[in-house]
Amino acid sequence: MWKQILDFDMHVNDVTRVKDIVSGRQHPLPQGTQTHTKERHIGSAVPPCNSVSSVIQAFCFSDTRKTKLETRNWSGGFNAVVNVGLDENWLGHPLAMANLYGYGRLAWNPDLSSEQIAEEWIQLTFGSSPQVVNTISKMLLSSWHIYESYTGPLGLQTLTDITGPHYGPGIESSENNGWGQWHRADAKGVGMDRTIATGTGFIGQYSRFVQKIYEPVENCPDDLLLFMHHVPYTYVLHDEKTMIQYLYDSHYEGAEQAAGLVKQWKKLRGQIDEERYSETLKRLEYQAGHAIVWRDAVVNWFNKISGIPDSQGRVGHNPDRVEAEDMQLSGYAPVEVAPWETASGGHAVACAQNSCSASSQFTRS
Repeated sequence: MWKQILDFDMHVNDVTRVKDIVSGRQHPLPQGTQTHTKERHIGSAVPPCNSVSSVIQAFCFSDTRKTKLETRNWSGGFNAVVNVGLDENWLGHPLAMANLYGYGRLAWNPDLSSEQIAEEWIQLTFGSSPQVVNTISKMLLSSWHIYESYTGPLGLQTLTDITGPHYGPGIESSENNGWGQWHRADAKGVGMDRTIATGTGFIGQYSRFVQKIYEPVENCPDDLLLFMHHVPYTYVLHDEKTMIQYLYDSHYEGAEQAAGLVKQWKKLRGQIDEERYSETLKRLEYQAGHAIVWRDAVVNWFNKISGIPDSQGRVGHNPDRVEAEDMQLSGYAPVEVAPWETASGGHAVACAQNSCSASSQFTRS
């Protein structure tokens, strides 16, 4: 019996993909869990070793005992979804093989840490220079948290456009589509109520020990709060921030950290062959830019629906940005963008001729 993960997400999979194994429930059939070592549904290079490791090394809870999944004597296994293509490096991104390598190493030896696996792979791939190993290791191990920060923290899921291109933000696409990836955001709050008392009852599929962790909203870990509960935007988290302010802060911090990966990589110029250095830099720069698209889409959407401003005044204020429709355009025509939150004001410009140009004079104060 294979337990498939919840698509499009980088965190709640830890709970859903091994739910029956972790909960201590017994099944007549051998059980296994499926992991994703690719970026098909998120469109971003996010090595998931930390995520896979957290599953394999997860604690299994029954009502009377607590053991690690890796030590359980169960007849099952792991399988992985791998996005191998025709690229010379198999997976497109020069750093993406860390995903497949990490999955294989963990499936063979679940005692390995993500740090050990990252260092192994980097030394095999880029050499043993301490600066190279330390820099790339920090990048790989932080990428999961960074991606989650500017897409869907607090168990909100990634908010990917799941009914369209499976790429980029589309906050409303996860509602009313039958796929089961709801966030139930409205003017008062957000989150899917999966409690036993008032929700879908999903939490009831765990052992009573685990239910005590997730069922009471005050006990639920913040990083899975919105997957388990529907709470008002003014709900105060364990770090004493309101939930809506945490969403704002997380997205701005995540986008800034994505830009920081570019700066870290640039320090390795001359220590990695030019072909792989340039290809990786190009992809990191693109992802840093796309993190800003994600950031603005999510914070603008939640600002509009909640009516609660960002306490730091960042949402909707981009003093260094020149809107395309305000530039001197030749051949370009304004267009409305769907979903609206993926472009400033819901508008962009499109080239309607064979040749178009756009210009603007920018002066920094």
